[in-house]
Amino acid sequence: YQEVIDEDPDLIIIDLIRNHGSHTLLYRELKADQKLKNIPVIMLSTIDRKTCFHYLKCKRSASGGAMPEPEAFLKKPPEADELLKLIHSLTHTGECLEDTEEWV
Repeated sequence: YQEVIDEDPDLIIIDLIRNHGSHTLLYRELKADQKLKNIPVIMLSTIDRKTCFHYLKCKRSASGGAMPEPEAFLKKPPEADELLKLIHSLTHTGECLEDTEEWV
């Protein structure tokens, strides 16, 4: 978390289902921080989008707090062209080119 504050990145890529959920906590902290909450996040996961968001919904319910929707989601391993397109889209226009789906 401190590294993100120190580096002030234009974009963050997080693998949420890694390190026993610690990246879920990192994502929650980033989106709760007034200085960092507007940095776009691409979520990566080895599981599909629907299952990943169900997992996040359960984590959100267990912690009692809301977790904002990410700017983008990609299943691992992402295609290089798709990842580059998302990065360009999120860092140059602030909008994702991918079709938006509601969180489960």
